[in-house]
Amino acid sequence: MKINSKEKTAFVSIFAIFFSAIVISVLTAIYVLLIKQIETMNIDGQSFQALYTADSSFECMVYKEQTATYTASVFLPANSGNLGNCGIANDLSWSSAPANQAPNGLSVRAKSTANFSLTAQDGDFCAVITADVETKDSSQWTSPPAPNFMTISGHNKACGTPEQKVVERVIDFYF
Repeated sequence: MKINSKEKTAFVSIFAIFFSAIVISVLTAIYVLLIKQIETMNIDGQSFQALYTADSSFECMVYKEQTATYTASVFLPANSGNLGNCGIANDLSWSSAPANQAPNGLSVRAKSTANFSLTAQDGDFCAVITADVETKDSSQWTSPPAPNFMTISGHNKACGTPEQKVVERVIDFYF
């Protein structure tokens, strides 16, 4: 049996095209997986930065609360000017200064919102702190007061950044 050389050339050409298509599809799949992995690693880093910013803002707010002067709490409207910064690289300011809710005889709760900005080598980061805190001394109360809490949303970008992709991590602290 004699094989025609034209049939052999056609078979080799079809086999080469088929093999090339398989190689290209495998390389494309590997490339897509690689890009997805790089995006996932990038989001992981941004998520860590958002969580770090939220934690730093909580630590700053607690520090300011513990070192408040002349009154028991930075959450009192009269003492809300004691925020400022917690170090050289960050700033803490009220976006909604503490306002006391109507007292119910025993409890005086203050609700407020603060913005925290953190400047680091990687850029500017932001956190928004919403607090609901008991500002009256509850040591003599017969029933326990409602818990104090802070809800902090940390961002991987500066506040007001018009970019579409902002990673946000929200933490609730009860104390």
